Amino acid sequence: MALELGGNSPFVVLEDADVEHAVKAAIFAKFLHQGQICMAINRVIVDQPIYDRFMEEFVAPAGALNAGYPSALDTAIGSVGFGRGSDVYEWGFGMRGLALA
Repeated sequence: MALELGGNSPFVVLEDADVEHAVKAAIFAKFLHQGQICMAINRVIVDQPIYDRFMEEFVAPAGALNAGYPSALDTAIGSVGFGRGSDVYEWGFGMRGLALA
């Protein structure tokens, strides 16, 4: 069998994997720096025999990550662009005659 895994940062978990370790690694790899780095995973491919177990163990810790203001110490997921960056973004859309929702 051959898998084309180029691009879009796949994370593959095979049947013989340590599921607990794979879940911790997947959460770290996806959410480090809000997932906005070139090494962030974008696809998680899990072998069918361990899929349900992986999902059961992944959902709770992923859902427990605190979302908030990026500079707050307890924030795990926050916006990367804010302040002046958003002003430039809005200005750019305004120059093109596009409305921001």
